[in-house]
Amino acid sequence: MDNKIVGNELSKGNTVIAQATIDEDIIAEVTIHEVIRQNYILLMILVFFAIILAIGKKQGVKAILGLIVTIFAIYFIMIKGIYAGKNAIWLSVGTSVVIIILTFIIISGFNKKSITAAIGTSGGVISAGVLAVIFSLLAKISGVTEEALFLAVASKELVFNFRDLFFAGILISALGACMDVGMSIASALDEIKQKNPDITWKELLKSGMNIGGDVIGTMTNTLILAYVGGSLTLILLFMASDMSIGEIINKETIAIEAVSALAGSMGVVFTVPITSLVYSLLNKKRTVYDKKAKNIFKGKRSLKL
Repeated sequence: MDNKIVGNELSKGNTVIAQATIDEDIIAEVTIHEVIRQNYILLMILVFFAIILAIGKKQGVKAILGLIVTIFAIYFIMIKGIYAGKNAIWLSVGTSVVIIILTFIIISGFNKKSITAAIGTSGGVISAGVLAVIFSLLAKISGVTEEALFLAVASKELVFNFRDLFFAGILISALGACMDVGMSIASALDEIKQKNPDITWKELLKSGMNIGGDVIGTMTNTLILAYVGGSLTLILLFMASDMSIGEIINKETIAIEAVSALAGSMGVVFTVPITSLVYSLLNKKRTVYDKKAKNIFKGKRSLKL
């Protein structure tokens, strides 16, 4: 397009998907649609796994297992269920809970730390979804984007509730960040408890909130930057169309991204106090130690002068 969009240069040996127009048994025209990229993507996945194993070692194996569980849960439970006509909201909530529980058990086992992280993450994710629904209803967001229109055409007799799909998308988008925050705080508090068994639950709660304050700053930035990066081309399109800031913000496609980013960030914020409170309450009883030595040998004492 006037040298604005330049395709990748192909060379001999490249594998492509092509469409041939045949006229009287003669190939009249050949159009290249796509380059076969699957082998390179598989290679990148293998490199990714190798790096995880090299750096994480035993924990790296657990991380890969957790990732595989996440992918299978999203595809076989949520995506297939939604496509079969089931409620997207309940499926996304159920899938999130399954991913949270199984991932944390795989990574750290079944203990107070994983239970705390699971409860805190679930609370944060559900909070993000509830806030997204409330503000999307207030802002009259239908969830109908360009991709939704294509889906409506391609699905033929299937009917989707795009507002429910919007809710499900926010839950899954916020899940990773909330899991990160939940496990980080639970792990930090568990380490504090191990080093100082006599610490009170109120002190644990205060420590969790202090740790969470630092984590919130980076994780909310992570979500906002991720959504801005995904919408960068769209924002530039609106600016190139000489639209004002007000017009851009009021576009539903931008409003969807804004609500998603803000709801996900608030989910991360809610994860902090929920995780801190749960761990503190689970460790409310102080550890009692036996002060009496158990290696006392009975016998007569003698003193030689």
